[in-house]
Amino acid sequence: MIRRGLNIALIGGGRWARVHAQVLSSLYPRVSRLIWVSHYYRSSALKVAAQFPPDLDVQFVDSIEPDRIAQSLGQ
Repeated sequence: MIRRGLNIALIGGGRWARVHAQVLSSLYPRVSRLIWVSHYYRSSALKVAAQFPPDLDVQFVDSIEPDRIAQSLGQ
């Protein structure tokens, strides 16, 4: 599938990051991929992401290191 929307990286997993993630998910299909970088609060982030549109591609990574992000995206 070719994604034509924006790829957005969200850094953090705390309360405000979850609020920002909800707002970003409401922008689908303009935002088609959300790369969520968070080492902590993963279970809370997963609960929030479960409410996102099913076609929104959400990738969770625990480090902002480029190699880790590329690996999680299959590049």
